[in-house]
Amino acid sequence: MTELIIDDFKLGLDVRRSILTAEPGSLQVLDNCHINNGGEIEKRAAIQPVTYLPSGTYGLIGTDGAVHVFGFAAPMSIDPQQLPFPIYYHQLQWDNKPFERIVDIEVFQGQFLVCAYNSDGTYSNWWNGVPVYDTANPGPGSHARIWQQKMYRVVGPYLAFAGIDDPTVTDPNNTDNPGAGFIDLTSIDSESDNLQGLEIYYKQMAAFARTTTQLWNLDPDPASNSIDQVLRIGTMAPRSIKQFGTGDVLFLSDSGIRSLKAINASMAAAVNDVGSPIDKIMIELVRTQYDTVTRACAEVTPMSGRYWLAIGNTIYVLSYFPAAKISAWSTYSTNFTIEFLTTCSNRVLMRSGDIIMMYGGASGVEYDYSQVTVVTPMMSADTPTTWKKPISIDLMVQGVWTLQAGMLANNPNARELVGTFNGETYSLQAIPYAGYGTHIGLTLTTTDASPALLGSITVNFLKADVK
Repeated sequence: MTELIIDDFKLGLDVRRSILTAEPGSLQVLDNCHINNGGEIEKRAAIQPVTYLPSGTYGLIGTDGAVHVFGFAAPMSIDPQQLPFPIYYHQLQWDNKPFERIVDIEVFQGQFLVCAYNSDGTYSNWWNGVPVYDTANPGPGSHARIWQQKMYRVVGPYLAFAGIDDPTVTDPNNTDNPGAGFIDLTSIDSESDNLQGLEIYYKQMAAFARTTTQLWNLDPDPASNSIDQVLRIGTMAPRSIKQFGTGDVLFLSDSGIRSLKAINASMAAAVNDVGSPIDKIMIELVRTQYDTVTRACAEVTPMSGRYWLAIGNTIYVLSYFPAAKISAWSTYSTNFTIEFLTTCSNRVLMRSGDIIMMYGGASGVEYDYSQVTVVTPMMSADTPTTWKKPISIDLMVQGVWTLQAGMLANNPNARELVGTFNGETYSLQAIPYAGYGTHIGLTLTTTDASPALLGSITVNFLKADVK
């Protein structure tokens, strides 16, 4: 008798290879769950509504133990309902432009720079609720970032910056708050004609366009600013750009989710970049759902350090634990479009329409009936041309899981019910499993509204004839 043992899922979701040639331990589907720091599969917590906002509010950001939203109506008090933090409304002065949506919010000294996209293709900016930059050259920005006491914003091809300690100062000759000005980044590279966003990369500022990223050494004194490097990759999704780990920056590009550190080190979008296992998925999304992709938003979860990238109603989750050599993708599926992701204290919040959802529910430890789906590749146990006759199967699970199995290499999606399992089976009598084929593929699901875990799978089989 021979055993096929899968006791490590640290490869996570990996669609680089076909279902017949993928490595055992990798998954073709890994939904509504993630990989923990031991390489096991854990069900995600609940994503539940905690606050219903009044209509006419926009945006979402958590900071300093509170949640903030914005709008044009008179000041109002918002009941946090089940939200365990206060929620504050900030009034924006109407600037007579056709407002469509908020695209970025940056915090500086307890106040907010709000960037909005207008339906005529222009942008509006507010500082502390008051319109800014309309009369300044080069105008309002699409996205902003604080760095070394100055507010930076991207405006078409320009990297614009305000004076020290005052985001409203745009006059380079101001001596009370010096340092304002702007740089035309097309003077460095012509493909930087439509800047998308900014992020701090170690001691530099990364300015992203669609196909390029410029790394700048920025100083409070503009005379000391200098370009360091131009990288031939960029983003179309400004809110996908997020600091990750100790200095790295992750972002969504035309080729998939990329690591700025990996690209900067190799000068190429390397095949072993952190996003490589799901490149095929991302490239297809960019091709078929471009408008949705441009509105993607990212966050890094405070407690687990996972990178979340929300595109439409799906969150792509990176579980990264270097000490355990785990770099694993999975997905969380929802039934709503995620418009904003943010964190407050140690909690993750998201907004869809006028509803604020929280990961883990109001208590932070709640679970729902969302279905976890785990689909393995068709595994050959290193003998792809040998017929196999399964004898029994064992699982190490927590919670109630349903198992389906298939052995048809020419129809890998054909899988039949084996049974339902509640807890580990290694201490039980043999659980028979009949079939015949060269490969073994498994699908496991659970809908328990409680913590669920999949730790290992063992299939016992007899080798039959070699083809």
